[in-house]
Amino acid sequence: MRGELITLHNLASLDYLTHNYAAARRGTEQGLVIARKLGYRWGEALSLGDLSDVVRMQGEYSLAYELAERALTMLEALGATVESATALVRLAHLSTVLGDYAQAQAWFDQFFQILRIIESPAGELLDGLLRLAVFAHSTGDPSRALAYAAQSLQIAQEQRDPSRQAHALIVEAYVLAGLGRHAEAAPAYQRALAFAGEIDDPALLAEARAGLASVALAQRDLAAARAQVEALLAILDDYPRAGLDEPFFAYLVCYRVLDALRDPRAAAVLEAGQRLLREDAANIARPALRQSFLGNVPTPPELLAAGPPRGPPCPR
Repeated sequence: MRGELITLHNLASLDYLTHNYAAARRGTEQGLVIARKLGYRWGEALSLGDLSDVVRMQGEYSLAYELAERALTMLEALGATVESATALVRLAHLSTVLGDYAQAQAWFDQFFQILRIIESPAGELLDGLLRLAVFAHSTGDPSRALAYAAQSLQIAQEQRDPSRQAHALIVEAYVLAGLGRHAEAAPAYQRALAFAGEIDDPALLAEARAGLASVALAQRDLAAARAQVEALLAILDDYPRAGLDEPFFAYLVCYRVLDALRDPRAAAVLEAGQRLLREDAANIARPALRQSFLGNVPTPPELLAAGPPRGPPCPR
């Protein structure tokens, strides 16, 4: 049965990487059942963490958090220091995504305590720095966000990891755009797009194109914004939840560009994005966390407040 567990894990990992989350969830849940039958605590803990990642990408944040906490508890009991560090980053990022920034900081503090005793922690440090960059940006500290993104990019370059290089560049560009530094944000997004294209990752491609469209719109280059949005809509047709952590930035940017162009598709795009957002919010069990998700996290309140579309230009 352990061989079957390994096979299920490998297949589910491939499904996750190709954004087939329904299949990844089925495979991981099957593996979890087998690990429990075997009394294989290590396999159970890792399966819980993997399942947390999958259901988070499906918008089930409360379940993802519960699974991540259970994984951490088991890993700590097993003395799995490196895996516990990964679990702490997972929980810190979930708290950031939910807008529970005090709890996110507490998880990050524990992560750095563990990091001091891990030998050669480059991979764990990279993931932690990437999540810290998002946390710093979300909590209004762009200087720290840029510093963490730069550190992440350096490590990702040393590891020749195109996925994490794209991730770091997107975070850097997002912060720069938020500061109004669009001339610097655009090339960072372009580099991210190139790395995402190397591995044909729809989530990274969607986020990079959304960023480029947003920058073009801010610079009033509607032709460039339109080109990026057309490519982005094609991705969303195949992967409705495509995005770095969630799809809401992509839908918001698509709506804003289409609305600026008086494109009749704006209303449908806005409706689709708001529907996904409300579905995700409904999956958050605790009312306080649901409110922080809808009010504290940068994109959700903007998406909810968007609209109605301005419609076609008035005839002269």
